[in-house]
Amino acid sequence: MALKLTTEYKGLTAEYWKILKADHDFSSGKVVVRLALYKDQTTRNADINNFIDIKAFVFDNGDTIREDLYAKIKESKIVDEVETNPFVNAEDC
Repeated sequence: MALKLTTEYKGLTAEYWKILKADHDFSSGKVVVRLALYKDQTTRNADINNFIDIKAFVFDNGDTIREDLYAKIKESKIVDEVETNPFVNAEDC
């Protein structure tokens, strides 16, 4: 599973967002999810380290099931962005 959202990054058009890492802090109950941007699915499948950007999300509950995390990302705000979440209309792939 991944999210497909066309994104311009430093002059490169990329479209494939995949969860790279999810960390659960059991003492606070928070989950930090890092979503990596790849040019496309083929680039990601060639090498997991081919990502060109990472966005971080922080969730208050301890749910770490991947499908649920993707749904939460689509509903949430990116940590670094105050007003908008471009993933709201992203396609699941």
